[in-house]
Amino acid sequence: MIKKLIPLTLLCLVVFFSCSTVRFVQKEGTVLKVIDLINSGDAGRLAGISGSPFLLDGEIIMMPGDMKQFWEKAAEKGFVLTRPEVLGITPVDGNTYTLFSPYEEVKMFFEKYVPSDAVVVRVSSSAGDVLLLLYGRNEGYPYILGFKGI
Repeated sequence: MIKKLIPLTLLCLVVFFSCSTVRFVQKEGTVLKVIDLINSGDAGRLAGISGSPFLLDGEIIMMPGDMKQFWEKAAEKGFVLTRPEVLGITPVDGNTYTLFSPYEEVKMFFEKYVPSDAVVVRVSSSAGDVLLLLYGRNEGYPYILGFKGI
């Protein structure tokens, strides 16, 4: 009986670890890591975890180089989210695009580029509230697909 369980257990482990559909759950701690990265002004790392295309305040940014420039300019201008508080983490659905823009092109962005396991995070800070569109992980950070000041 034990001899049969060992191969079965190994097979289950191989299937589990090779499965590409394992979802990453975004938690407050991972969100705060992204905010710490924004506050540090590390434009290179932020550009590396920013999706391409990227949704910025309702506008679709297609070029990865433009994202690096955005994060560099934000750091130069002293943009930081001091005293951040995660107000909510909400899975995306068919109407989430309206949080960023009511326009059809943003709806199509969500349909084409936003994975079903993405979330919208609302963060409050002394600089104001922002929305972050996040999914998965890359080097310990969630991918950032969108950003909007509200």
